[in-house]
Amino acid sequence: VYKLLPVLIQEMGPSYPELPAQRELIGKVIKEEEDSFLRTLDKGISMLSDAIEALKAEKKNVKAQKKAQNAKEDAAEAQQKANAQDKAAQSIIDENGGKNKAQISEQYKYQIDALQAEIKALKSRMKANPNDTSLSTEKAQKEAQLQTIKSKKKIIDNAIKAEQKNVKAQKKAENAQSDAKDAQQHAKSQAEAADKVVGRQN
Repeated sequence: VYKLLPVLIQEMGPSYPELPAQRELIGKVIKEEEDSFLRTLDKGISMLSDAIEALKAEKKNVKAQKKAQNAKEDAAEAQQKANAQDKAAQSIIDENGGKNKAQISEQYKYQIDALQAEIKALKSRMKANPNDTSLSTEKAQKEAQLQTIKSKKKIIDNAIKAEQKNVKAQKKAENAQSDAKDAQQHAKSQAEAADKVVGRQN
């Protein structure tokens, strides 16, 4: 604005002779006021920017804390389910000499395949020998055995799946907790930075 002073004096000088007489002083005062205003504006913009960043950081922090809490709850639930499935499978594990669940599942798979092949063969023999009742009895025994092994395999497989889900849930909870900690620290830093700017202005 102070650069417009010559125009102002030119236009208003005839009516206000003190304007040209105090030209230098008026120009100096206007320039100082402008500079002061711009400094105040810069400080205000800086304060606003810091406040906005602090709010963004806090929003992310709240979101991260909620995510961590949800992940923690999911992990606890996954752990409970894994424990329950392990408990259900323990007698089968003991029955198989303490082998790990993957080995037992694979063993049952081979047994199921073998029994299904035997049952298929028995059906062919029964068709060829319809009067041989022993074949029907043997087939019924094999089918019962097959169902038992399938049931045990399902229990073992459920325990394996529950453990896999549990491992993933625990890892997810761990990562979420780490992210929440970082977000909390960042929010704290941004808030402190904003407070310092405000403090310098007071």
